[in-house]
Amino acid sequence: MFGKPFLVSALAALMLGTALPAHATAEPSEAPALDLLFLSNRDGDQEIYLMAADGSGTTQLTDNSTDDVEAVWSADGKRIAFTSMRDGNAEIYVMNSDGGGQTRLTNDKAFDGAPRWHPDGTRIAFVSLRDGNPEIYVMRADGSEQTNFSKRPSSDGSPCWSPDGTRLMFVSGQGRGSNLMIANADGSGLEALTAEGKNIDGQPTWSPDGKRVAFASRRTRIYDVYVIGADGSGETNLTASESHDKSPAWSPDGNSLLFVTTRDGERQRIYRMSADGSGQTDLSDHEGGDFQAVWSMDGSHIFLVSFRDGATEVYSMKADGTEQSRLTQTDQHEGQPLPRPRHTHKEFSGL
Repeated sequence: MFGKPFLVSALAALMLGTALPAHATAEPSEAPALDLLFLSNRDGDQEIYLMAADGSGTTQLTDNSTDDVEAVWSADGKRIAFTSMRDGNAEIYVMNSDGGGQTRLTNDKAFDGAPRWHPDGTRIAFVSLRDGNPEIYVMRADGSEQTNFSKRPSSDGSPCWSPDGTRLMFVSGQGRGSNLMIANADGSGLEALTAEGKNIDGQPTWSPDGKRVAFASRRTRIYDVYVIGADGSGETNLTASESHDKSPAWSPDGNSLLFVTTRDGERQRIYRMSADGSGQTDLSDHEGGDFQAVWSMDGSHIFLVSFRDGATEVYSMKADGTEQSRLTQTDQHEGQPLPRPRHTHKEFSGL
């Protein structure tokens, strides 16, 4: 959706996209801070930017002649991992939250991308093609000890750490289908969370308490949003509509889910529902073209990307869909908003 083709997009499409991590509730702040990451091609290629939640104070963090994408916060909000093409192929970098200290972590002729921080900030999971097909790797936060985690002759993607950091989930492509796999953080105990076969499961995201997983699945001709226990029990279709429902996102308190749907027309809309699937409500107040919805840290607002004004721009709205406001104003393509987390690794037991 942003400018020139990029291999990250192909892998994301294969795995129904990569779910962004959920974070804990924010602490009160007396003044607006630059806490919202986003991507923009306003300078001709995709770069990483930071702005306040009201759209003010926009700051460019990366600046080179190639794409910098897939920016994700460390759990303490002090570092950012991202994927860059600046050295001729996709590699993983890290930088400080102000854009300083940009450091390359991977160095392989094959694709490395889709970084995801461990909750304690000491490790990063990512996707690599270095063994001939997409597999999940894990490395130290300084780039050392890069290890093949999934070790499967399949197309693996969408790494997703549990909130307590004890497990790692990912999507595994087998033949014409895909399913969710889960293992202990050290790679032991690998098992299928959802059934392997012709279903297409993807976009996994942990509930804040780590007890449930929401995901998108095409069990028939359309996608629906499902939820399953982290132990594999209680799999339930929450949306069961006649249109595509995808991209689930848990609220910080775990009581609600956002999702993207085409049920009211061809253009995508943002819906909200209770965690049990009830109370499905349309939050888009126009003809559509809304996607990439994420919650603010306190759950009071939602950040999203919308095509309503002719280009993909970042918007915000209250959790009930009111007071929708455009945050980026360049008429270029902006996307992938992600609020800065507020917790630190000390809040995670057993680490």
